[in-house]
Amino acid sequence: LSGYSEARLFCSLMSSLPIDGIDINEVLFEGKTLERDLFWRYHGDEAFRRGDWKLRNGEALYNLASDMSEQNNLASEYPDKVNELQQEVEKLDRSFDAP
Repeated sequence: LSGYSEARLFCSLMSSLPIDGIDINEVLFEGKTLERDLFWRYHGDEAFRRGDWKLRNGEALYNLASDMSEQNNLASEYPDKVNELQQEVEKLDRSFDAP
């Protein structure tokens, strides 16, 4: 019974927080595809992915369609793409109130 009470409290607390996710039922159960930006931060490293492009730590840019193993940093060839993705990272930081 204690576990139920704790779970109920957790759910009530979580319901007051903004959710930044989306419903992926159509992807899981209806075979539809989903195109969305991905962002993650782990132990001081961060990455942002939009479509085939991935920006790591604000300085390394990869086209995953042609370089899945991230061997060729294209940042110097596509500075506008680096700037575009970095601006999105900064916008996310502000929305998350990140340190």
